[in-house]
Amino acid sequence: MFNFRIYNNDMIQVIQPDNDIFLDDKNFKKDKIFIFLAGPIQGAPDYKSTIIKHPKFKKYEDKIIFIDPKRKKFDASTFDYNSQVSWETRYLRMSDIVLFWIPEEVEKIPGRDYAQTTRVEFLECLARKKKIAAGMEETLPLRKYMDYKFKYYQGKELAYTLEETINQCTILIDKIVNTVDKICFTSDTHFSQQRTLDLSRRPFIDTFDMDEHLIENWNNTVSPFATVYHLGDFGDLTKARYLNGNINLIMGNYEYKDAGKDVKAYIRNTKKQYPYFQDILEDKPKENTVEINNETVHMTHKPVNCIKDKWNIFGHIHGRNMMKEYGFDVGVDAHNYTPLTLRDAEFFLNALQQGYYDENVFQTSRK
Repeated sequence: MFNFRIYNNDMIQVIQPDNDIFLDDKNFKKDKIFIFLAGPIQGAPDYKSTIIKHPKFKKYEDKIIFIDPKRKKFDASTFDYNSQVSWETRYLRMSDIVLFWIPEEVEKIPGRDYAQTTRVEFLECLARKKKIAAGMEETLPLRKYMDYKFKYYQGKELAYTLEETINQCTILIDKIVNTVDKICFTSDTHFSQQRTLDLSRRPFIDTFDMDEHLIENWNNTVSPFATVYHLGDFGDLTKARYLNGNINLIMGNYEYKDAGKDVKAYIRNTKKQYPYFQDILEDKPKENTVEINNETVHMTHKPVNCIKDKWNIFGHIHGRNMMKEYGFDVGVDAHNYTPLTLRDAEFFLNALQQGYYDENVFQTSRK
């Protein structure tokens, strides 16, 4: 769980770490654009208040939340460095946009280079392909190198003023709000499940590392306002609170195992206990459908070829024979541990419609 507090600042919500106030609201679900305010704290002026209160963000007040790593109250005697870095790292990875601004230094801090942490975070976010708005004062000596890296990895120039940096950020907000990727698909995340980490040979250190990668990849791809169809074997259901989108979970074999004989009671109780899902659905191929390329596509956990002249998207097989004659695997193991957008799904279905698929070893032909 994250330790955070939420307070309201001129109608814009802000999340800050704060050791003396602990908010652990299990009903809190990520449903807005998280904007991480990256940049120096020590030795810097208070520019973050200017960002939060800037009038250009006013029209987005019901769509964004700022993540500010500066503590509302700082007490050196109780400050835990590792907890602070952990908090910042997890929110950096979960956030949709990272806004970097490096102003002129106003105070020398003994034993510390100015913006030393910010420089590391900037390069890390570039490597992780985060959506970045970035700027810094022209006179700062580190500008030339950071500007080169920003152009190289994202094709953009560092802004020269805070106003220009904010403009970059609003462009990114508009892209998320107006994205054409309103529907996404995924399956077999298996959050926090060691068995899947081992058997599927996922390239992560441990289940915590796996969960962090899955959350980051999900939020980098899925808009907070999109509809997501998860085709079963979700794993730890509490992780849904950190994920973007309105999630519709179609039950997989793990959910059915947890449900036992009374599936309806399981759905009813799970929706009440974990209010992060838009819906939880039984795995019924004829009922769970979506339109892709003007075709009716049946969404199931396991691959099925039981409905004549209909297509199927599925999970369960963890990337083995991803493209079948009658459908394709949307599970994370087949797609770099990342959900598919509707445009991705259209691409794969178009390939199937033209007869391109893996050799079918699991099911009989649809012919």
